[in-house]
Amino acid sequence: MFGTNALAASEGYTEDAWSEEDTDWYPYPSKLLFLLDVADNLGRLRISESLMKLFLIGAIRTPDHIRIYPEVPESGIISEVWHAEKWTKSLDTRLLSPMYAAPNHRHYYVNELAQLQSGRFVIPLRWITRHRKICADAYEVLVDDDGIATVVDSSVVEISASDLVQNFHDLEHGGKLPVWSSMC
Repeated sequence: MFGTNALAASEGYTEDAWSEEDTDWYPYPSKLLFLLDVADNLGRLRISESLMKLFLIGAIRTPDHIRIYPEVPESGIISEVWHAEKWTKSLDTRLLSPMYAAPNHRHYYVNELAQLQSGRFVIPLRWITRHRKICADAYEVLVDDDGIATVVDSSVVEISASDLVQNFHDLEHGGKLPVWSSMC
């Protein structure tokens, strides 16, 4: 049968290409290879080498075709379902992706306070892809000279997800949550 070593080798992995520190799925380099190995070694379910390769190729290529966030097309022409204004403006945000996973392994959620590189606070409302970059429509949070915070919910600002530096968890555990005004 195909086996873990052959599967890993077929994808360019070598036995010393990963370590326990590199993955939560050690001794596998990824969850995908772990699951494929389990499926391959089930006693009553025999998977041929060609079918295993097909699973692997499909799993690798599929993420390129998944749209996690609504998209504002650069051309302005709606050609895909995720381009429609319904997705970017009027659809109930509870039906959209609630989280942005940043490259630094921080998770930013809609309706939770976050901080930008500039030090400003925002509350993301919905995640959107614009010009091939992840952005968010957000409420700005103003902090006055006395350190009292107020959500400006009369207008929406657009922020770049790459400008986010601290999520709610970071702010809470770092003692950086602002004091909220009584108008909130």
